[in-house]
Amino acid sequence: MDRDQLFLVVDLILNQSSDNDIEVIMEAIKRRAKGRNSGTFRGVNPERLAKETASVLNKQMSYSVEGIRKMIQEFAVGVIQKEAPS
Repeated sequence: MDRDQLFLVVDLILNQSSDNDIEVIMEAIKRRAKGRNSGTFRGVNPERLAKETASVLNKQMSYSVEGIRKMIQEFAVGVIQKEAPS
């Protein structure tokens, strides 16, 4: 941020913002400060994001494996029923 932008932001905060605007700005600053101290990048925690993504992928893979297993079992049952002597 250049100096002119900084002065514009400060002017907006000090001279043109309502109490509600100030509350929103304060909350944004708190979140930004908290993010910097907790290993986040712009409010995103890469470790948590990686763990959540891995968990979702594991669940999807599990569903895929179960679906394939069930399909093979049904196929085997069908072949046995067709080919087995009556």
